[in-house]
Amino acid sequence: MPGSVAREPSDHRFRVDARFDRIPSGTSLTISPTPQGHRYAWEIGEATTVLELAVSHIELEWASADGRWELLDIPLPLSAAELAAFTVAPATVRYEGELAYHIAPDGQRIVIVVRGALANARGDPRAIDARWFLRAAGPQIRLIDAGAGQRRLRRAAQSLAAGRLPVAAVDLDHETVQTSRIYVRSRDPEAAALVARINASLGTQLPSALLEHAGWTQAVVALGPDLP
Repeated sequence: MPGSVAREPSDHRFRVDARFDRIPSGTSLTISPTPQGHRYAWEIGEATTVLELAVSHIELEWASADGRWELLDIPLPLSAAELAAFTVAPATVRYEGELAYHIAPDGQRIVIVVRGALANARGDPRAIDARWFLRAAGPQIRLIDAGAGQRRLRRAAQSLAAGRLPVAAVDLDHETVQTSRIYVRSRDPEAAALVARINASLGTQLPSALLEHAGWTQAVVALGPDLP
């Protein structure tokens, strides 16, 4: 089913868009902006028969003049069937949550804090959501030291940050590769443009390939001993 969407202009330079995907029929999920981020409420009536087992997902996107990028895609802690189990006639059960966004002073990274609980049973540990995630402000890029050495890795990270591509994660324990390469996800429509931006920031012409196991990063840059 279509998800609920809310857009919050967090800053003149960017915004974080939030939506919920895979909302089961017979349930109601609303989302709205707050000064800190977003809040949401998920309701199900006691008369509703939930047959869908899929878990709804929170999806966040970072939007700026440089493009739109997936920021976060995580499941809610409960399925619709599990939420329905908390229903007590004749009331509806309501799950409430908040998404808070904390931007680093330099504007290069964002911490996302996710909290949620049942409105009428907040102490039930089965329904408590308390998570946080560190993400880059823009596309999520992972740098891998695959033989380049930490000095060149740090220099590459600085060059990417100067090109408005702050690194989201770094892997220092990786086997050596002979050829440095940029790996991107096939589902990202801006993958080719991202490869070009990474190469421009690094001053290189690294070849690209598709990620075999696409995770939360949009690009993985493996830097080998051939890196200038």
